[in-house]
Amino acid sequence: MSDTQPMISVVIPAYNVARYLSEAIGSIQQQAYHQLEVIVVDDGSTDDTAAVARQFADVSCIEQENRGAAGARNTGIDAASGEVIAFLDADDIWLPGHLATLLKALQDDPANLFVWGAAKVVETPSSTSTEDASVSAKVMRGFLLGAGLFRREVFEHVGLFDERLRTSDDFDWFARARQLGIRSQCLPDTVLAYRKRQGSLTSNAAQMHAERLQLMRRSVERQRALKMKNSDQSKAAE
Repeated sequence: MSDTQPMISVVIPAYNVARYLSEAIGSIQQQAYHQLEVIVVDDGSTDDTAAVARQFADVSCIEQENRGAAGARNTGIDAASGEVIAFLDADDIWLPGHLATLLKALQDDPANLFVWGAAKVVETPSSTSTEDASVSAKVMRGFLLGAGLFRREVFEHVGLFDERLRTSDDFDWFARARQLGIRSQCLPDTVLAYRKRQGSLTSNAAQMHAERLQLMRRSVERQRALKMKNSDQSKAAE
């Protein structure tokens, strides 16, 4: 990746988010960065999500049958032309300076294959109204896709998102990246407004809990397989 302005492809997985999508796209367009392509993947919405996306002349909209957020993200990655890829859930918002902060960190250390910052939480109790939305004092510093920036080649190393998972595909991807020893950096800067609302995928606590347990088992299995592989390589070298 050059030190000049690389093309950044922004993938927005979208399912029944017509109420929020314009604000999400607007937060991308308000960044002080112009080498952008925005790809909305309408994942089988039954509302006006696709129509809202098409109101923006410089936004590509891909419609597909419902495959979940992981499937929408994978479709977006396949369609992206940029050497850097970013993600934004359709009900979240990039804060001013989001791209400038993350891109500087990515370019300052060529060994980093992805970087991410923190997110402030926006509480929206109702899934059909934004009038009662409020910004809480909570700041999330764990890994969130919408707060990150990724060199395209990282997906060649780690792979795409697991479409068997409906709520935890992002955490699964991050766990795989960490186990592979992929170089990354967590920044202290708050770059994302993360919306918590009823009706979102992450509001399904039971399904999320079940998937997290499944991810823990997978992580242990991968670690065992890695140890066996390293042991076999050591024996072969003797």
